[in-house]
Formats: sequence, C-alpha cells, structure tokens
Amino acid sequence: MATGTGKTLTSSAIIKMFLRLYNVKRVLFLVDRIELESQAQKEFDEVLKNDFRTVVWKENQSDWTKAEIVVSTVQSFVSRNKYRKVFRPDHFDLVISDEAHRSLGARSRRVFEYFIGFKLGLTATPKDYLKSVDIEDVTQTDPRQLEKRLMLDTTPLLGARVVNQHAENGLSNQATQFH
Repeated sequence: MATGTGKTLTSSAIIKMFLRLYNVKRVLFLVDRIELESQAQKEFDEVLKNDFRTVVWKENQSDWTKAEIVVSTVQSFVSRNKYRKVFRPDHFDLVISDEAHRSLGARSRRVFEYFIGFKLGLTATPKDYLKSVDIEDVTQTDPRQLEKRLMLDTTPLLGARVVNQHAENGLSNQATQFH
C-alpha cells in the first residue's frame, strides 16, 4: 500500500476480524518510529475503542496484559533482548509489523519470528516512487507489469525472492518463495 493510504486503518479491520473470529486474544503492532506508536494507538482507539483496549507498551509495562492490542517500536523489544526476557512466545496471537520493509532487518526480524501467532508484514511503496511510474502506460501494454515491478522491488526486503517457473506450455510464470 502506498504511504498514507491507510495501512493502520486496514490493520484495524484485520485486528477486529482476528480478535472476533480466530480465537486471537492479544495483538502486537510493531512500528519502527516513536511517532508511529502514538499515531497507531490514536487510530486504533478511534476505530476500536468500543470493543478493545489499546496500549503503548512503554507506557504500560506493568499492565499491558489487560489490553487486547499492544503497540510498540520494534527497537523497544530488541533493546537488551526484552522480547525474550519479558514475553513468552505465546503472548501475542497476531503480530503485525508496520513498515515491514524497514523494520524487519536482522535483529528486528527475530522479534517478529519469536512469537508463534499469526504474522502480517505491512509495507509501503513511497508516493515519490509511484510518481515516476506511469500506471496508464503500464496497464495499456500489460496489466501485470506494474504488479511485477512492485513485487520485484519489495519481496527481497521481506526475506523472499522471485523465481521464474516454466510451465509445460513453455510460458514463464513469476512465483514468490519465502525463506
């Protein structure tokens, strides 16, 4: 999703669905900047406050377990391996990493993988990048070219690689493999 197009609002809908339908008890929403902690909490409160409690972990270290949604910077969890010292792998049933293309580097990825629940990485294509792509031109020649370009640009950042698969008819098909 492009920057500013509502990843947090989309996350609100996903969180609500998982909390209601998939036996999820607690969600961890990881961000990569302090400003995004309060921004995410505010947006979750606006959309979900009638149903679920949201806290910023740093401000609620003693009673975070009373909330269904815990927001934190990934750096707070990585610092001194807090994620291993303070939390059990089953403390969060859903872990969402906002700006995953930036926040899931080597050490940060360990936090994401430590918890055994569902995982979702959100990533964005900067608006400036999109300005340089003529969507009309791309879709007139082949509607799959823009999607392919975006996939090739972002999948390596998420621990995946794009491979060509050759079908029996000789045509090439793109596939994403995660490792």
